[in-house]
Amino acid sequence: MPAPPYSPTPRVPSAPITGLREDQTYNAQRIVLDLTDKIHWVQPSAAPFVALSQKLRGSRTVENWTFWLLEKPKYPDYVTLAAGGDGNLTLTLIAGEGNRIPANMILRNVRTGELVSATTPAANTVIVTRAVDSTQIAMVGGDVLEFVGRAYADASLIGTIKSVAEVSVFNYCQIMRTPIGWSGRAVETAFYGGSDVTTETQAQMIEHKRLMEKAYFWGPRFWEVAANGYIRSTFGGVDHFIKNNYVWNLAGNVPSEDDFYVYLEDAMREGKGGYESSDGQKTLFMSARIGSSISKWARDKIQTETLDTVYGLKIRKLETPHGTINLVHSPALDEHNAGSAFLLDLNHIQPVTFQNRGTKLLKDREPNDSDSRQYEIFSDISLEVSIPEAHSKIIGWGV
Repeated sequence: MPAPPYSPTPRVPSAPITGLREDQTYNAQRIVLDLTDKIHWVQPSAAPFVALSQKLRGSRTVENWTFWLLEKPKYPDYVTLAAGGDGNLTLTLIAGEGNRIPANMILRNVRTGELVSATTPAANTVIVTRAVDSTQIAMVGGDVLEFVGRAYADASLIGTIKSVAEVSVFNYCQIMRTPIGWSGRAVETAFYGGSDVTTETQAQMIEHKRLMEKAYFWGPRFWEVAANGYIRSTFGGVDHFIKNNYVWNLAGNVPSEDDFYVYLEDAMREGKGGYESSDGQKTLFMSARIGSSISKWARDKIQTETLDTVYGLKIRKLETPHGTINLVHSPALDEHNAGSAFLLDLNHIQPVTFQNRGTKLLKDREPNDSDSRQYEIFSDISLEVSIPEAHSKIIGWGV
């Protein structure tokens, strides 16, 4: 029997048949993706505290994960009355404060203006001559007597020598690691915006610095023995060193310009950047909310300058009666700490790196038999914060 003629079955189109061709009728995989060959970074400069402190002072290198510095506190140049002293030649002081008084000191009652000459100071008392070139006015407990000068008799002895002992301050280094990885195929895949190895590394570097910024602000000074038997340590950020009496708690209120300037009377006083040592210049790292509040009453008084072309940081300067305030927006303060700010004297803040273990990108971290590529961003760092009185913190700034 002869073979049947060749007769293939015609292919039936699986797609619908249409008339006018337009976007909805095209095969989606035929359409060229309109994607810019560039990735726009969210918060590329998210760590201005890290950048500024590095720029202004560089890093100090240490050889141990615990490091120290010495501070010389200011001599306490006043005493406080524990009880009244009207008509008395022996004044009763807060316990121990009498030891501050050097020989032959002239004291002035801040409240009344009366001047007295101290002749025999003791731990809790001082014998004085009252109303020296001034009017004797009743003294009460809590009166502050400030030192206004020493007056020696001719041919007298120098008296007891007094000074303030140095204070030791320490901090720890902290190992911070950010791992990054790609499968073997992902390494060789073509992407818009460039290689994913390059773009993801850049993105993780930004995240690494954002965490450094938060540690600079709120890191706890702490160490423990980890599960692997080795030391796990964290460094104290500026919040650790700022004492309670240098915190301005606004309790949800928005300060006026006058309120802010009154706050600066004390906050701008101490440190190399304080007005007692120089013309006064400190930096306020603030949230966007606080920046908006300040601009409402200081708009015409703020000048803007760029630190340099490398960092690209915009510094807004506010001239006040107590010195210059550099206004710097830190995104780390926006989301959960919008009512907070740190007024810092950067002369007394310096980044620290453990020798040969500063921030770096380490490649080839994958196991030998892994079909992957793994990097890590590595830091063994800390922060040196000296003269806590030179810094202050604002909390509770309202909307």
